[in-house]
Amino acid sequence: MTAKSTPGPPASVRGFRTSVANTIAEHEPVTMIVNVGQAQGARAWMNRAVEIVEQPIDDSWIRDSGPTFLTDDRGRLGAAGSAGGAPVPSWP
Repeated sequence: MTAKSTPGPPASVRGFRTSVANTIAEHEPVTMIVNVGQAQGARAWMNRAVEIVEQPIDDSWIRDSGPTFLTDDRGRLGAAGSAGGAPVPSWP
């Protein structure tokens, strides 16, 4: 996790994001993407219910650089939006 997109000291950013992720993980699955080499450090902060995935990433706010997905009442996956106004595939 980096503080590139979020003001404040890195420790306060980690603490806030850790709190949010751990709270959400009490109710639904959470996947946290961390930069390569940061999984061990992230694991020390995260609840065991949070899945941690290492990926090369230089930003801490994936919403602005990746798609948003949702499922319908039958569990089918669809894209709801994407960064930068890119076209969104139609719902299955």
